[in-house]
Amino acid sequence: MNFSPMQSWISPIVVSAFMALPHAQTSPDTLNIGINAKAAFSVKQAAVGDTVKYVLEVEWKDSRIPVVVLAPDSMNTPGFRVAGQNASHKKSARGDSVLNHTEFTYQLVPTVPGQSKVASLKLRYMTGLSNNEEALYVPAAFLEIIPAAIPLGSRLWFRFFAFLLMAVAVIGGIWQGLGVLKKRRQLKKPGQGKDFGSAVKALRGRWNAADSKKWIADAETVCLDFLRESLKVPSLDNGRVEILLDQFLKTQTLPPAEIEGWTRLRDLFHHARYAGGQKEPHELQESYRTLKSCLHIQGDES
Repeated sequence: MNFSPMQSWISPIVVSAFMALPHAQTSPDTLNIGINAKAAFSVKQAAVGDTVKYVLEVEWKDSRIPVVVLAPDSMNTPGFRVAGQNASHKKSARGDSVLNHTEFTYQLVPTVPGQSKVASLKLRYMTGLSNNEEALYVPAAFLEIIPAAIPLGSRLWFRFFAFLLMAVAVIGGIWQGLGVLKKRRQLKKPGQGKDFGSAVKALRGRWNAADSKKWIADAETVCLDFLRESLKVPSLDNGRVEILLDQFLKTQTLPPAEIEGWTRLRDLFHHARYAGGQKEPHELQESYRTLKSCLHIQGDES
């Protein structure tokens, strides 16, 4: 992969002198500035796409001789893309000496996996009164580049298990829905196979004119038909309402209010059979409401 050279825009580091020395004292050895440089990556390993720092450090003794350190011309390094750069300079004391310290920092982005390096660099600088350009070479720096991390959502095994879990959830939801539907069918309201509305509503208003015992007997007949239908008992069966009602209450899960309603109706039929069945119109009207509630008859409020 080819990379365009990055033109260095880092300004040269200049350390000015306070007094001039003779022209003859111009070489690094004679001037004894002790300049040295080193370079290294900030990490030992990185992945493709990460941003790593490549730091070039230059150090020399402080003196009255001006020194100009020039940044590398470019970082045309295969396998890396330059994301940014900067330079800094500082002085520090070491024993009896004062040192100048310049640091060039490059932000590099690896583009290919493998053993990558920044090749040996030629570092140029100018010293003192000679204005001659000197150079020293910085050894190469190496970095192990691993492939870029694959996002979890893009990994084949994760997609497979995610699909498997989704399939299990969908199948489970369908199975549960079918179970609920089946249960609803099994638990549908008793007596829904036959319409008892007309028979019940035929009793409406008769509590004012009809004989109460006859009214109660007709209501008991409607209840018997309802119980036979709910229990799937043949209509020819002559079972009494009390017996059928006991079976009905044992096989059905009813709310307390509905159980109480059936209990009142059973007491009403028992009273008609053994105590004459004489009831006031308002009592029959209340029994009518109870009958409608127990047989799940809607409308025609009375």
